[in-house]
Amino acid sequence: MHYFAYLCDNSIINTIIDMKFKYTLILLGAVLFTLTACSSSKEDDPKEDPFLKTTWESASYIGKYPNGEQYHFQTWIYFEEDKHIAFRIEEELIREEGEGKRHTTKVLSLPYTRKGMVATVHVAREIAPGGIGPEREPFKPDTFTYTLDASKQRLTCKKHSTGEITIFTPKK
Repeated sequence: MHYFAYLCDNSIINTIIDMKFKYTLILLGAVLFTLTACSSSKEDDPKEDPFLKTTWESASYIGKYPNGEQYHFQTWIYFEEDKHIAFRIEEELIREEGEGKRHTTKVLSLPYTRKGMVATVHVAREIAPGGIGPEREPFKPDTFTYTLDASKQRLTCKKHSTGEITIFTPKK
């Protein structure tokens, strides 16, 4: 009995036991924290890819070439299964009634990377080889970032070199 009372007292032995227990708990907490920090996020899980098998279209618009001719332009994009994005670019040259129209379709598939709701595409070659339309500027490699909103009803594309933004909506 005398020995038990001695251990319950604030003695050196009791302090050593408390410190060992305290350090063991700290070590256990650090290990658990490390394990939870290393777990993969559901955002990057390939099974949870919000872009997968979705088709988007840009608003069509009418533009003017430097030579004064008008054209109708629209882009569709499709996110494929193997981490590729397919582009379909259509352009119609608007002419007077009797002259007819020229229609150009370009299709290209490029790889993309994804982090959560953001997909990034690095374009190292011209999307429309030979150019669409007369008097095109020379091609420069660029990066495009596609950001999906929380409702998954709007895809915003930002061209990094110019800051130009294009809005895509789900294809109807």
